[in-house]
Amino acid sequence: MPTYSDIISGNHYVVSNEGFFEVTHTTRSLGRGDDVLSTLADNVMLDVGVIGEVAGCPTVLTVRKSSGLYITTTSLKKLRFNTKFEVISNDVEKWLSPTFTNSRGHDDSNLSLEWVVPNHVHLFLTFFMKKSGSNFYPENAYLYAMYNAGDGDGFDPSNVEKTTYIMPVSNLYEDSRICFGESFKPAISIMESCKMNTDSFYATPWNSDIDSDRHGNCTKFFRYDLESNKQLGIMGDPRENSQSFSHGEINSINHDQLFNLL
Repeated sequence: MPTYSDIISGNHYVVSNEGFFEVTHTTRSLGRGDDVLSTLADNVMLDVGVIGEVAGCPTVLTVRKSSGLYITTTSLKKLRFNTKFEVISNDVEKWLSPTFTNSRGHDDSNLSLEWVVPNHVHLFLTFFMKKSGSNFYPENAYLYAMYNAGDGDGFDPSNVEKTTYIMPVSNLYEDSRICFGESFKPAISIMESCKMNTDSFYATPWNSDIDSDRHGNCTKFFRYDLESNKQLGIMGDPRENSQSFSHGEINSINHDQLFNLL
């Protein structure tokens, strides 16, 4: 088997419509010794893989040593809407949709309903954690989705688009960061912190501090039967009712590591 030196020492050519081109290789000095190795290692995003489950959902860990950043990402199976609901109608049917407004007291429109993630939608909750003393605590949390490229059931990673989207829920900034109503909770382990703060995420009522309409039309995304409160399907292509976004740290892990969660 040829060595790397053998490969780069040969002549390499590229042929295109513009003609023939010779490919050359250059090197640059990075220094010598352990300092260089440490610098290179510190800047690597280490994909640890699946480290456990939160509420029955697999969770992966990514570590960036240089910044002391621990990134947990959980593939959620559901959302819980504790908010007021309103009746939506078109020419064919009527249904209930969440308003994401603050609920005061209890009335017929104040409900707590679960939304089970459909097979063609892949929903993720990511915590960016740091370590302080013996505790791990999140600094930020992100909620975002990836969708099927076609009409498949979603369990074939080759059928999932690598674009990340913000779904039309409230309290999300333009980079999918959650306006977290409760203070983040520290814990002595990464998984325990992830579990505790995921519980807080589910327990906190939704509100309209950041309007859901900024990201799409929630009335076509989250729908429930008017009489039984049974969940109904998404109307249309979810990609047309969401806002795509780009986030450097999230993109660096999700396009590879998150396929482990599908």
